[in-house]
Amino acid sequence: MAPPSDSTQDLVERFQQLAATQTATSRPWPGLDRALRRSRRRRRAGVSGLAAAVLLITGAASTGLLEAPTLQVSPASKARQAELSQLREQGYGRPVIGSLAGDDGWLTQLRQHVAKEIGKRSGSRIQADDVLVLWADDVARGRYAFVRYVIEASRSGGPSTGAALLAGPAGAEANQLAIRKATFPSTPNPVTAAQVVITDAENPTDAVSGVAVVIGPEVEIVQVATGRRFTDDGNVTTSVRELPRAGHIAWVGTLTAAERYLSDLRIGGSPIDETFADKPLPAVDRFTALAPAGTNGDVLGRASDLLPHLGATALERPVLATARALERNHQLGATVFRSPDGPHLVAFSVARMQPNGDRVAES
Repeated sequence: MAPPSDSTQDLVERFQQLAATQTATSRPWPGLDRALRRSRRRRRAGVSGLAAAVLLITGAASTGLLEAPTLQVSPASKARQAELSQLREQGYGRPVIGSLAGDDGWLTQLRQHVAKEIGKRSGSRIQADDVLVLWADDVARGRYAFVRYVIEASRSGGPSTGAALLAGPAGAEANQLAIRKATFPSTPNPVTAAQVVITDAENPTDAVSGVAVVIGPEVEIVQVATGRRFTDDGNVTTSVRELPRAGHIAWVGTLTAAERYLSDLRIGGSPIDETFADKPLPAVDRFTALAPAGTNGDVLGRASDLLPHLGATALERPVLATARALERNHQLGATVFRSPDGPHLVAFSVARMQPNGDRVAES
């Protein structure tokens, strides 16, 4: 085929130019045109809808419309929380001490039990979250726990703090423990900054008479007197032993009958004003046999009640037990014990008797 001539090429270019000019303002087929318009509208609507949603959320957040409702905390709750925070800052917020420290279920049950029992005793509201368990362990065939707590504010003042020792048989559930000692409110000894509790052993034996618990973040050493000796020249020597340390703020140990009677507990080397000798001198149950027939036992008992305050060694031997009638229905009771080193321990009591002579009216 021969190549197009110049005149033919010129004619083709003119037809192309004419076609371009005639279709410059034309539209696609109607169906295609409508589809393109719908697609553009959807895209614009989607973008504008997203923008509107973003604006709505932003506006709601800025005006607080989407914020969770704020729980109103009562002044009493705020005061309790402040007291708990103060206890924790003082050192009572550390992990629980003792073999039950890792038993979360038992500890939760204990807090609920303490809140219920203390609430009954104090007549004040207390919640489980207001109870701090400091120590929980099995000692001397018994189970013990020491807690501190905050009681809701009273009408006359702010919230108060307390402390309690609970005890029960070894392996007991938390709600089976009974409150042995509790205080409302309770403040540590200002000198020693410690809570001290002495109680009967839950299952006492010949070797164990009581359990001593000392809780104090600032305590460094706890000692208990084990014996005492007197000499003729007036000197008194007391032997002591250290109470075992049970953790960062706890000292726990068992006491013998003699140690309990001596009632001499020392924190940091200084005796504390805490008398726990609520049992008589071990020899007292033998000295009544020395009394003449018909001697009033109440009068003798009142005389022996004074022995702990005289600093007995718990090893004295009974020598004399008697009572004598005085004028105006009064009787004099006398008890005499001899210490191992020779000196005697003597106590007197004068009691006014009832007209029938059956019991002591006053001492």
